[in-house]
Order: sequence, then structure tokens, then C-alpha cells
Amino acid sequence: MSAWQEAWRGNYGEAASFAQRAVAALNHPGMKPYRAWWLALAASWSILADGPEAARSAELCREADLASRQLRWRPNLGKTPAKATEDQALELRAEAAVRWLRRWHQSPRMEKALTELEAGIVETDATRFELAIERLGELLGFEAERPAKEEAARDGARAWILWEAKSEELAGGEVSAGEVRQANSHPDWVRNHYSWPEQVITLMVSPKEEVKSSANDVASDHLFHVHPSVVIEIAEQTVAAHRQLAAEIIGLTEEEATGRMAELMKGKGLDTPSLIERLTQDSLSGEQVGVR
Repeated sequence: MSAWQEAWRGNYGEAASFAQRAVAALNHPGMKPYRAWWLALAASWSILADGPEAARSAELCREADLASRQLRWRPNLGKTPAKATEDQALELRAEAAVRWLRRWHQSPRMEKALTELEAGIVETDATRFELAIERLGELLGFEAERPAKEEAARDGARAWILWEAKSEELAGGEVSAGEVRQANSHPDWVRNHYSWPEQVITLMVSPKEEVKSSANDVASDHLFHVHPSVVIEIAEQTVAAHRQLAAEIIGLTEEEATGRMAELMKGKGLDTPSLIERLTQDSLSGEQVGVR
């Protein structure tokens, strides 16, 4: 109702924001048509508010198009805006990260959340590690979800990063073909629950140093092995960025805070291309990912 009220008043930017909240709530597989409808509304209102070339308009148009590909109707949004530049994508993520920081700033919950992430990311217990990965995705400005079997972080509809936590394993031994086959199927979950993105990367986080040749033979090209130390380093840099901005944020406008967060992320190698490069150094299939 709030979205329609704002649209009726001509406050299209606010209407688009309320529509995005509706989209976030419609995350059940049976709600796909409604999710696509609200994405189309959000995109239309964003275009009216900011123009078709604005970063939010571009991302919403792309999401609406992807969400409706398996439906009988397609939203007519005119010419689809050009793909957002990497700077625009980083700005969107920085904006989301600042929203998280603003929500908990000057509250004991902020430091508690950061401390829990630092503790959880070094855990061998898979559940605690997965919860830490979900928190890490939020702090990095991704849309982060923790389904029953895998962790997922997505950069709008452009890319999905799927996590297979093997943190409970010992450093000795080798990654097996069975483990690889299990991880190979994770993108099917994305296809069944959400619209298919441009890029999917599946990360198997395991302390094992070796990989059986039979595992290499069956690995899909989206599958990569990541040592926990890499994830720990990324988490430490993310926490440092939030603590640094928390000390500076009072008096900053939203635009200034977003720009500062983007600057911190870029400087620490937390922009999307840099993150993907850091996380995909060890391909289980022998194929290297192309960062788009």
C-alpha cells in the first residue's frame, strides 16, 4: 500500500524503495510471479524518479527481466539500460553496507556483530562458519542468504557466489570426487529458486591442501577450492572497513558515507572483481573464471 501511495503522490523514488522491500519479502519459490511483478514496478518507478541510466534503474530492469524469463509475461520496460559499470555496482554494494552500519551505529550490537563475525569465521563448526559467511555477505553489501545446504551471496542479479563449507575437515587428506559432485549441483538450486544470473561461482572452503585427480575430472568450471585463511583475511578487512567508517560517519551525508565505504572497499580489494579474483585462484576443474 505504501508503494502505491507514494506513486500516487508522484514520489516515485520512495515508491521504488517500498517496492524493493516487497521484493525482498517475496523470497519463497511459489512467489516468483509476484516477485517479478514488484521488480517491474520498482524498475518503472526508479526510471521515472532517476532516469533509465541511473544505477538503481539499470539493476532493477535487469532483475525484472531475469525474474520474468520463465513466466508467460515479460515487463515492457523499453530499452534495457546498459550494464552498470563496476563503479556503479560498487556504489550499490557500498550503499547497502552503509545502511547496515547506520542501523547499528552507536549501539553495542554493532561491535557484538563484528566480534561474532571475527569469531565465527575462524570456527571449524560448519554452522557457525556459515552464519559468519552470511554476516560477511551483509557487511560487504551483497544480498546474503543461508539456505538449508549452502550459503549464497549475490551482487544483484549479475552474479551469485555459492559457498560449500567444509571447515570441519582436517587439513590432511584430499578433496574427493564425491565432495565435488555435491558442490557441482549447487547452481541447480539457484535455477530452481531464483532467476538465472549472468555468473555463478561455487566456492568449496576446506583446509585440505590436495585434490584427487578424480575430483578434478568431474569438477564443473564454476567450482573453486578456497583455503579458510583467504576467507578469514577478507573478513578481517571487511570488519576493519566498518570500524573505520564507524569512527568517521557522524556528520557525513548518505552520499558521503557511501563514497567513503566504496573507497575503503576498493582500497582493501573488496570490490566485486577483486573479491572474485581472490576467491578463484584454485580452480577445481582447471578453468579460470572470467570476471565480468
